[in-house]
Amino acid sequence: MRKSVARRGIVFAVASVITAGGLAVVAAPASAHDVTAIDASCAFVTVHFARFPTAGVPVTIVVQVANKPAITTVDSVDSSTADETVDISSLTSQQ
Repeated sequence: MRKSVARRGIVFAVASVITAGGLAVVAAPASAHDVTAIDASCAFVTVHFARFPTAGVPVTIVVQVANKPAITTVDSVDSSTADETVDISSLTSQQ
């Protein structure tokens, strides 16, 4: 009976390690993409990027000012993209 309990414990431990390793492999590419800063003024919002791959990755930027309708942009960000700027002057100039 004790061998059975020990065997189950070992099988569970091995399965846990395999699952954790698989999750780490899947999550590793996404963790390489960084937003390093976000700057905002009354006219623009600028998002700064780092460590993106050579192939472009679609990035959605949504900016909402108070209760105005949001501005949504989808940009392809790659290793040569330092930042993306969204013009929000149409939202901040409204009364």
